[in-house]
Amino acid sequence: TTYTTDLFSTTYKDDFTDSDNYHRVLFNSGRALQARELTQMQTIIQKEIERFGRNIFKEGASVNPGGQVLNTRYEFIKLDTSTYSLPTATNTLELMVGDTFTGQTSGIKVKIIEIVPATATDPATLYVSYIDTLGGTAGDSPIRMTPGETMIGTAANSVALAVQTTDISTNRPTGKGCKISINQGTFFVQGHFVYVAPQGKILGKYTHTPTATIGFRITQDVVTASDSQALYDNQGASPNTSAPGADRYRIKLTLATEDEIASDENFIYFCRVINGVVFDVVSGIDSYNKIEDNIARRTKEIQGNFFAKPFTVNYENDSSDTHLQAVVTPGTAYVNGYRASTSFPTRRRIPRAQETLLIQNDVSAAEYGNYVKVLNKKGQPDISTLARLNLQDAITYGGSTIGTARVRAMEEDGNGWRYYLFDIKMNAGSSFSQVKSIGRSATQYADLTDVLGQTNGIPVLYEGQHNNLLFDLKYPRHRSLSDISLAVQRRFATTTDASGNLTITLSAAGETFTSTSEWIITKNSDGSVMSPTISGAGTQSAVLTFGGTHASSQMTIMAKVNKGNGSLRTKTLTELTVVKPFESDGSGTKFVSLGRPDLYSIDSIRDSAADIGTDMFSSFIVDNGQRDNYYGNARLILKGDKAAPPSGKVYAKFKHFTHGGAGDFFSAQSYVGQVDYGQIPSHVLNDGGIVSLRDVLDFRPRQADSDSNYVGGIINELPDNTDIIQADVNYYLPRLDRIVIDQDGIIRNIPGNPEVEPKFPKISNNEMIIADTRLNAFTINDSDVDLAHAETKMFSMKDIGSLETKIDQLYDITTMSLLEQNLANLNSLDSTGNDRTKAGFLVDNFKTQQSSDLNNTEYRAAIDPQNNELRPQPEEEAIRLLYDSDLSTGTLLKGDNVYSNYVDSAWINQLQVSGTENINPFAVITHMGHVELSPASDEW
Repeated sequence: TTYTTDLFSTTYKDDFTDSDNYHRVLFNSGRALQARELTQMQTIIQKEIERFGRNIFKEGASVNPGGQVLNTRYEFIKLDTSTYSLPTATNTLELMVGDTFTGQTSGIKVKIIEIVPATATDPATLYVSYIDTLGGTAGDSPIRMTPGETMIGTAANSVALAVQTTDISTNRPTGKGCKISINQGTFFVQGHFVYVAPQGKILGKYTHTPTATIGFRITQDVVTASDSQALYDNQGASPNTSAPGADRYRIKLTLATEDEIASDENFIYFCRVINGVVFDVVSGIDSYNKIEDNIARRTKEIQGNFFAKPFTVNYENDSSDTHLQAVVTPGTAYVNGYRASTSFPTRRRIPRAQETLLIQNDVSAAEYGNYVKVLNKKGQPDISTLARLNLQDAITYGGSTIGTARVRAMEEDGNGWRYYLFDIKMNAGSSFSQVKSIGRSATQYADLTDVLGQTNGIPVLYEGQHNNLLFDLKYPRHRSLSDISLAVQRRFATTTDASGNLTITLSAAGETFTSTSEWIITKNSDGSVMSPTISGAGTQSAVLTFGGTHASSQMTIMAKVNKGNGSLRTKTLTELTVVKPFESDGSGTKFVSLGRPDLYSIDSIRDSAADIGTDMFSSFIVDNGQRDNYYGNARLILKGDKAAPPSGKVYAKFKHFTHGGAGDFFSAQSYVGQVDYGQIPSHVLNDGGIVSLRDVLDFRPRQADSDSNYVGGIINELPDNTDIIQADVNYYLPRLDRIVIDQDGIIRNIPGNPEVEPKFPKISNNEMIIADTRLNAFTINDSDVDLAHAETKMFSMKDIGSLETKIDQLYDITTMSLLEQNLANLNSLDSTGNDRTKAGFLVDNFKTQQSSDLNNTEYRAAIDPQNNELRPQPEEEAIRLLYDSDLSTGTLLKGDNVYSNYVDSAWINQLQVSGTENINPFAVITHMGHVELSPASDEW
């Protein structure tokens, strides 16, 4: 009969309740004995045992766990039941266990240990022990029965069996399984101390490396005489079936894995098996209840929380890109005094920090520096093509050309201008300090100034530390940008009409001209700077009036254009194969130009015209072509100790990004759909710093394919230096987590809130921090996590004593060192004002006589503890003060005191007095005396 909570009260009339406070059943003479009284008497006794047991043990406690054996070489043989069938009767199967079967092909003998009938998915399976393999063929593999082989048993009840014929990697006919067996033990369950019989369970039917949590299923039932003949009267030689005995209440613990337990069933934990290895077996010493609480309270009061064996946390990639695996090594902690221990690695699946926050109207500054100040400007550089200009060693474009440079932007600066330079290349033997002017001709140049604004000094290159076109956003790792607006410089070249007027227009949606006060306009014929009347700010059309004297004149206009509908430039990952010869830079460096900027990866480098030659990958240094200010063509630079291939050509297969024609700049969003977010490349700056291209706005221009110029390339229009770029930016947010262990030994991860400036989450009182973790925004991989392990060590009294000794030594050394330092810095001047040579120091602070050799007969020093001074030993002598009336005036001696001279006079008189009459003549009168000492103290 299945046990229910009301079975005892309904079937057996057991009306015991705790609230009755019955502790004994008292049987009376002359009264009939009731069955319910006998039942209730057992209940009373059992309740007493249960109350005591629950005070000592927790539910499911292992009073005597017994022990276990894990057999990871539990040999199986799958049967081919299409040829030979197992008997259907269970008792026949049981009789086959222990029988010996011989393979008719191999001659191998096995002894059957266990038989598992066929299921819907698996064939009938034997578990055996190989007892004779002499008939087998030796080899690299274990000697086992062969597929399709017939086996004949020796016992009379045995039948012929056939080994499964199928033999593929996913369905072997023989192999190793895994079975766990336990010894007898005792567990505290449902208020009873329940005996567990020896038993076993197959954990891996066809694998010897299973992972499972093993324990017991609790079964409660009532056994009657109809269930077991043993419950009939057994006084005779055989059970008396006419005299059934009382029913029995039974609790059984059956070995099971946790995944087999239904939600309405109870599970008693025993151990864990991970990859065929037993971990964390119950020991019988960690399942106490109130007594453990008392010990834990005292441990906590004395030592608090600490690690006896520290845990270590490592992160690994998960099967999903949205999670990581936190792996916590085994360790032992004491949390609130309770021992929390793990004996196997604990894994926790942690979501990556991939939540986002949209910040509207976010701003980023365009700060690119590296400019020179110029005067006497004629014409203006062509920023639309980034044309290369000559650097001259004399003003007004005179002297010789000593180098080249490109101008990417220009703006007014007081009565002069700023030229923002990049790609500066000086001729051999020349330096930038020699440059006096920059330009292309006598009508297209400007003179460089020095720090005082003179053109005959050494030129200054300002803000060189900002020499790049990678502009930081407010926060790292953005996801996307939208609603972009910025103001850029744009060059127009056009001709005035017969009246000296010209009109320039914009066609792109959202573009308007900004304030015209920042425009720079020059006349092409002589390069002179013009100041026309300009109208049309805030519109798409601007009219410039120069006057009739400038009719039909070619003008170059550097205008400011506001782009209200800014957009991102795209990148497309493209694979390319080239066969190129070596080139030289003129200084001995050999390289192969790949003819494409923005290299992403190299797949193959061979020494022939196809992907079949000798691998030369290790012979080259890969230059992806990226520079701080532009995308140049990628190169394969031959290492100095490597020889070029015999053919003189190199086969290269690589991937690079092609750049979209529309858009204003690149961002992380430019790589979407081409590479994973975590694979967006980084750029190494010229100063060695590393910039992740997912964190910046990239305004760098792109050179033309197989060319070092920009005609045919892509040039991004630039804002003025320090101008702002405004957009709605969606940022990935970082998160702070805490990995903790509670007093029950459960390890878990407590996630914090994803924020721009995240904070650690709070933990409960029964938890202890193992490690604080910072998951960086998006959490690219398992290395993108910052870990700080908690340092809460355990110290024994021996450790504390050792620490005390070391601290005392450290205190003495530190004190002496500081004293020496103070004395070393003390000036001791001689008569001529020179600092005396210090040959040594007395390392004593003169606070006590602790360092003094008091027992030495020659010791003659003394310590002044108030002034911390060493002084001569004093001679003390008591000298009494005496009053000399001959030498004193206006004074009077009364006893030991000296007063100013005075005269006594009566203030009030009482001349009448009576005698004393005691009311009680027998009373004892006590007199309290007063003594004055003279002198009142020692004389010094």
